[in-house]
Amino acid sequence: MSRIVFPRDNEVGNYRWVNDERVVVEILNTARGEEAPAYYGELFAANYDGTKSELIFGYRSAGLQTVTRTRKKDTDFAWAEIIDVLPDDKKRILISSVPMSQANDKRAKAVQLDVYSGLEKRKIVSSPFPRGRFYTDNNGTVRLVTSYRADGSIHILGLPDGADDWVDIEETNYGEYFTPIAISADRKSVYVLDNIDDDKIGLHKLTLAGDSYKKLYTHKNVDITNLVMSADDRSVVAIRIDDGYPSYLFLSNPGEEAKTFKLLLQQFSGSTVSIRSRSRDGRFLVVRTGTDVDPGSYHLYDREANTIRKLFDSRPDVKSEDLAQMEPIRFESFDGRSIAGYFTRAKGVSGKVAPLVVLVHGGPHSRNYWATKRTFRHWLRMGSRYWK
Repeated sequence: MSRIVFPRDNEVGNYRWVNDERVVVEILNTARGEEAPAYYGELFAANYDGTKSELIFGYRSAGLQTVTRTRKKDTDFAWAEIIDVLPDDKKRILISSVPMSQANDKRAKAVQLDVYSGLEKRKIVSSPFPRGRFYTDNNGTVRLVTSYRADGSIHILGLPDGADDWVDIEETNYGEYFTPIAISADRKSVYVLDNIDDDKIGLHKLTLAGDSYKKLYTHKNVDITNLVMSADDRSVVAIRIDDGYPSYLFLSNPGEEAKTFKLLLQQFSGSTVSIRSRSRDGRFLVVRTGTDVDPGSYHLYDREANTIRKLFDSRPDVKSEDLAQMEPIRFESFDGRSIAGYFTRAKGVSGKVAPLVVLVHGGPHSRNYWATKRTFRHWLRMGSRYWK
């Protein structure tokens, strides 16, 4: 058994398994006394048994040499984010590398990085403007690049399957929420969350040639909450909608993963369902469920045997009988608008007269969800941010 522990003011952040033996970790820093640990673009890698540990990218990478180093490494005065772990390449991952600057005006590069040494870097493509992001297809090929001009408008480059060069997609009428999600299976389009010509966030489809941008689905009352993604995070399995209780919509021609998710929804009817991890061959899935009176539990689903086994409760110290049901409500405001909310009746209280606590917060940038519990202590902690 081994563990990754960083010295002094460093902590383990997000991590990704990049092959069967190696994990890449973001290094968080607490030296500046901020409320939460901050990420400054450094990547650390190690094998599962603790061997071959290496700072493979970051501003301290040249200063933290290890005995496994055979060549001197240059310092990376840049900020790294993992774009794609490239499952078919056991040695390299694809990262976004952004040079550090006070003005945040540097252009990003998509770079292949050696996860064992950090020495080998091969540029794939650069963003033409600052704040660039890269999106890959199911083969790990970059197909979409977004960046922002000085006036704040979005600039998009697309690479449709079979194209010889990048297509400079002319600026069109995008909404303020324009967020690419996944490249289509035919590698000719990208699925996008956007609120174009609407006050609700819906699912859209943009061709990588830039000749079509169409709406696929927008709910009449609420934004899309999130998307259920495939095991490799490269395709959309279902759409989650929270108009009161959570519900899920499936795209046409669903694949095996969509069928599996439907089965889980049936098995855990009345619960929220999310797939937290999967085995590489897709046979075993770790599933989290929960309700308004169940803090949540984890289960192991065996697709081959079609069996489900409970692993553990997320909050064994919390008893379901101590929790109160959360009921979606809707009422009309003084100006005739329909207002949605949730009502939780206090345990042991009956009749029309009872103590009432109202949590009122701003919108539409945030909202509550069924089975999501926010304690009053949470609102006190966040008060300095939202109440001033």
